[in-house]
Amino acid sequence: PPDIEDARKQALGRSMEALKRIQQNPELFDSIARAESACPSSKEAGRLGQISRRQTLPAFEAALVKMKAGEISAAPVATQ
Repeated sequence: PPDIEDARKQALGRSMEALKRIQQNPELFDSIARAESACPSSKEAGRLGQISRRQTLPAFEAALVKMKAGEISAAPVATQ
């Protein structure tokens, strides 16, 4: 439906802007995650804690396993 596509486009735009700000100043990760994230992890400044396989959505897990601890993703990962 068009409403869902519009919402996804808006979310991607917000995600890209937040990521750009984080890449320019990684020290702002905590405050940006708290303010911008729609994920429950926003309460923890974006920290996910220890995650096991099959504990997250497949697209997120695929991106996560390619990253090192503390690394910031090069691009937002579309999930839901």
